[in-house]
Amino acid sequence: MVTHLLTPPIIDSLPQYSYPLSILSDPAQYETFIIDHFINLKADNYNNEVAVLDYCENSFLTFSMFEESSLQCYRADVTDEITDFVISKLEEGYCVFLHVDEIYLSFSIAYKTRNFGHGIMVHGYSKEDSVFYVAGYNQNNKLSSHDVPFVDLAQSYNHMGKVLEQNRQVEYLSKVFLIKNNHKKHAADVLLLTNAISDYRQSINTVHHYPRDYDTECETVFGLDIYDLLISHFTLAMEKDIMLLLKNSYLLAEHKRMMSLRLKLLAKQEGLDLTVIQEQYTSIERMSDQLLMLHIKGQLTNDKRVIPKIVHLLEEIKREETKALDSLIAVLPLIRS
Repeated sequence: MVTHLLTPPIIDSLPQYSYPLSILSDPAQYETFIIDHFINLKADNYNNEVAVLDYCENSFLTFSMFEESSLQCYRADVTDEITDFVISKLEEGYCVFLHVDEIYLSFSIAYKTRNFGHGIMVHGYSKEDSVFYVAGYNQNNKLSSHDVPFVDLAQSYNHMGKVLEQNRQVEYLSKVFLIKNNHKKHAADVLLLTNAISDYRQSINTVHHYPRDYDTECETVFGLDIYDLLISHFTLAMEKDIMLLLKNSYLLAEHKRMMSLRLKLLAKQEGLDLTVIQEQYTSIERMSDQLLMLHIKGQLTNDKRVIPKIVHLLEEIKREETKALDSLIAVLPLIRS
């Protein structure tokens, strides 16, 4: 039996971030990791029909190789039968990320109902029980670990062909990645931190460039401009049926928790008095949680009367976060390490 222990990740909204972070078991690793990561946001607008919110962050899914001081990740070609391949890589100390058709996985919301290509991460196995230990999103869309029989994982991987036939993102969905904890503390980059916060405030993206392995036809906005895009989509939803992704509101609330935690870590690390800015972000975090609850309520009840309240909260969050970011940018020159 081989098991690589997982820690509940600080980010669990998107698998390309939650899986790598979940293998950073030492708090010193993941706390320093978020100092200069997950700051700027971007939103892709697809013909005013759907907006997709994401972090402005390089992820292993967009590159064939991705390495940080605390993490390493690279793409691997599957050369053996999938069960043997995964076991061999687990024995070498890696966790294995791969896309599968979750119609065959009992923990998934898609189980026995629909073909659904999605990323999972195998972090261990038991030869005696013939099961893999798999990190994946359960029927409540929560990241958790599950026992998956060898035969079920093989079936879910080998039947990805159906999903690939229906999806343009063939190259993207056929990738297999190996991820390992380097057991080193991440060295936070103060310049990267400063530039990322400045980019977020100015609604630009100068820190990272994001090559994609699949074609997209969308308009992308960055930083605080994401609020205007979300407002326009919620407003449009009052007039016609468009997709309002709950994941966006979840990620927005998660981002505010991250900002609050980042301020706490910076205050402790640098000996700075960031009390006022921390209080500002506590208020912003509270409003983001309220927004998420309203979005959930609206989705469950199909009640569009929550939309004006959501729009008002988005306007208020943008206004208050602009003030908080200006205050934060003013003290960034005091950060030394």
